[in-house]
Amino acid sequence: MLHFVIGTKAQFIKMAPLMWMLERDRRPYHLVDLSQHGALTGTILDDFGLAPRTTRYGAADTLVHTYGKAASWSLGLLGQTVARRDQVLKRWFIDTPGHALVHGDTASTLLGAWLSRRAGLPITLVEAGLTSGRLLSPFPEEAIRRTVQRMATHCFCPGPKEAAHLSSLGLKTRIHDTGYNTGHDALSLALQRTARVRFEQPYAVATLHRLETLSSRAALTRAVEHIRSLCGALGRMHFFMHMPTLNALRRENLLARLETTPHLSVHALLPYLDFAHVLANARCIVTDGGSIQEEAASLGKPCLVLRSVTERDAGFGVTARLTSWNTADDVAFLASQQAETAPLADHGLGASQQVLDVLLADPAAGQDGQDRHSRAGQP
Repeated sequence: MLHFVIGTKAQFIKMAPLMWMLERDRRPYHLVDLSQHGALTGTILDDFGLAPRTTRYGAADTLVHTYGKAASWSLGLLGQTVARRDQVLKRWFIDTPGHALVHGDTASTLLGAWLSRRAGLPITLVEAGLTSGRLLSPFPEEAIRRTVQRMATHCFCPGPKEAAHLSSLGLKTRIHDTGYNTGHDALSLALQRTARVRFEQPYAVATLHRLETLSSRAALTRAVEHIRSLCGALGRMHFFMHMPTLNALRRENLLARLETTPHLSVHALLPYLDFAHVLANARCIVTDGGSIQEEAASLGKPCLVLRSVTERDAGFGVTARLTSWNTADDVAFLASQQAETAPLADHGLGASQQVLDVLLADPAAGQDGQDRHSRAGQP
């Protein structure tokens, strides 16, 4: 049995292709929904046509979007990890041994890994091996990834650089290079569906959501003012925000600054299927998010990353770069890039397929303690 132990919107998106393929092939699997973004993730399952057997922590409309809720949610989940092993397996994993799949570098990643380990399940980390080289930047993402990689039996990396980095650490984990991120597979599936939202073209897209941006008044103010200055030069821009971003903007009295900016429209977060089409039709993208940076690279879209350092290489040297925080310089970069929609590379859902091929062929993963390093297409 494959148990998907996930809780954030991005995790649901990037794991959706794996679940979609399992349902297509009529293979059983189980979802442990940690509900970090519970109010947002149900539409993702619906958009991909997924109906998993689900064990949920908390209510279906849970949304951990304040520090108080984050503390309560985290402590509650931590409390589940101190029960007896057989109780955890029965309560959270339908009393069925198998693989526990966690994803990325969020609080759900760490808490899901701890819960899975307490149940005695081997842990698989998807999207492993990324690093900024700085333990505290980005925080807590870098620290979480380093911790869970050491707990995992299998680590699936989105490219050779990440696989080589993990290999250099000498960890007792089986390292697999899927060649690219499973998020590309999700984007491919989403764009096969009919667009439900359209904006008049041309337009740019902007987002902010990283904790390091939202938790600092100085960082958030700088990002907001830079987006406003870019909007004046780029023309029509659509800014999308989820609840933590909205809360941070209100807290720092910055929401009105955005809402009154000429040519800038502020929107609530769209369902993933709709947002994928909005990205595909944008002239350029401005974001502090790594997942959107990767989606922009897949689509061949110019992408300005509002960070001082990133652990992701997607698009860099081609269509993406870190901001200089100089409006004229950043506008010149975005304007110099090809703004037409690039054909999405057809990988045949290969990254997601490799994860499934390895795990379904190795039901006793983690029992022999041996190391194995595989490349894309090799077991």
